[in-house]
Amino acid sequence: MPATVLRAEKLCNMKLKGQHIFRLVCITLLWLALCYIVIVSQPFNLRVAFILVASAIIVFVPLYKKYVRCKDNNDDSQSTR
Repeated sequence: MPATVLRAEKLCNMKLKGQHIFRLVCITLLWLALCYIVIVSQPFNLRVAFILVASAIIVFVPLYKKYVRCKDNNDDSQSTR
């Protein structure tokens, strides 16, 4: 198997430990603080809404792919065996 496939399987087999949960909470709180600063500093309009949605996608989609999607795939594969 290629090294990238082995690395992906290793990442998918990771459990959410306390340090990972703490990291996710810190990232979420920082993102919320930055969103608050953006909303308060200027009037809320479509441009600001787009900035918030785009930043949420940029921040949370990679985290979802790393932690949640792999966990769901492992649960499905184990239940079919």
